[in-house]
Order: sequence, then structure tokens, then C-alpha cells
Amino acid sequence: MGHAAMRWAHRNRPAHPVVIATAAHNAPAVRVAEGLGFERVLERVHEGVPEVLYRSTALLR
Repeated sequence: MGHAAMRWAHRNRPAHPVVIATAAHNAPAVRVAEGLGFERVLERVHEGVPEVLYRSTALLR
């Protein structure tokens, strides 16, 4: 499903990067983001919860 969502985003919103924000302790979400080739770009605290942001601008075919 992650690859399908990225293909849709790049096809329909090509000028915008795909971004994932997740709690830093959410290991399954971190593995999905990294497995899809996303790059970790920011670590922050959001509403008291440590969070990481990932970004991908790579096109999938």
C-alpha cells in the first residue's frame, strides 16, 4: 500500500514531496518509512511526543 500511495502522490501532486510524520517510538512506522526509501529529515517534540519526519522526492515506477 505504501508504494501505491507514493505512486498516486507523485502522479497527482508531482510538485509536492511525500512526507511521513510518526512518533519516534513507533518502530513499525519507522521501518516502513525507511523501507520505502524515505530520508529522515527532522526530529522534534510535537504535543509532548517525540516525533520524526521523513521525506521522499524519489519517483517510483
